[in-house]
Amino acid sequence: MKNVQGIVAVSSDDEDVTKEDRTVTCVNIRDYHKDKWNERYNELKIVFKETGRSSVHHNDASKKGLARWIKRQRYQYKLLHGRKPSTMTEERIEALHLLNFVWDSHGTAWDDRIQELKLFKDTNQHCNVPYNYLANKTLASWIKYQRRQYRLMERGGKSNISSERICQLKSLGFQFSPRETLSTV
Repeated sequence: MKNVQGIVAVSSDDEDVTKEDRTVTCVNIRDYHKDKWNERYNELKIVFKETGRSSVHHNDASKKGLARWIKRQRYQYKLLHGRKPSTMTEERIEALHLLNFVWDSHGTAWDDRIQELKLFKDTNQHCNVPYNYLANKTLASWIKYQRRQYRLMERGGKSNISSERICQLKSLGFQFSPRETLSTV
């Protein structure tokens, strides 16, 4: 065990301890907060062991507390890197990295939807996900959002879609205006 800046952490040299069994104990933070952080971290370790991911969907009622904690870790990380007061420490960052923690949830959501779109295309031989696609309502809603953002961008309005993401979608055969394509056939 080593003590770094008031943090007690399991050393990577300890042969008896696996990566997923490591814990971080913060002694500079009130015991209640330290215990709560460790409790949520242990919950996240279980999720990671079960799913291979270090995130939970915010709509998962059984994991609402963990989802809020994950969001708070991302916020504290952003504060730390903005040189503002934060409860995030290097040791906590290291512990979360052991679980492949995703700091950019928006990037991950994009990657998840792209994978879902690829699966849809593999099954259906096209990327025109219906707006009422009951098998994956999240994907259907995401597709609608991408088309709306593209239209805003084309009209010179404020849009959240980047040229890289447009290229990524087009490379899959995605059509931003499927009705126009159908009317020209």
